[in-house]
Amino acid sequence: ATSTADVDDESDCKCIAGNTLDPGGGAALYTECKQCVAGKFKSIPFSDLACDDCTAGKITATAGLTGCTECTAGSIAATVALSECTDCLAGQGTAGDGQDTCTACPTGMFNANPGNVCADCPENTFGANVAAVPNTGDIACIDW
Repeated sequence: ATSTADVDDESDCKCIAGNTLDPGGGAALYTECKQCVAGKFKSIPFSDLACDDCTAGKITATAGLTGCTECTAGSIAATVALSECTDCLAGQGTAGDGQDTCTACPTGMFNANPGNVCADCPENTFGANVAAVPNTGDIACIDW
């Protein structure tokens, strides 16, 4: 996780992707490479660029990564630089992968379990928020 080039002074240091320069010898001297922390990434190898934040809807769960992963449908990363996705509540879902907001399941759809996606109610049933949880949609489907 360090530079692969011979260097004459600190200004020549470059790190591999997933790593950034770290001031190991003091505030002005960047003498070693350090892995980008979880929630951040660096995709360009051998550059002196800092690690970037993962955007909302994406995460890096471990240090030293070169890109972010989208949260799967039914979970979100609400802000930037997160290391884990959060499941939507029962009665909520997302519009797909890589989202930053959970929304109530639309009319005619339900989601009984946190982290799942909203699904269509079966024929001859309708959605019901049987738990009456605020800001959520239907968590079950009941017969007409």
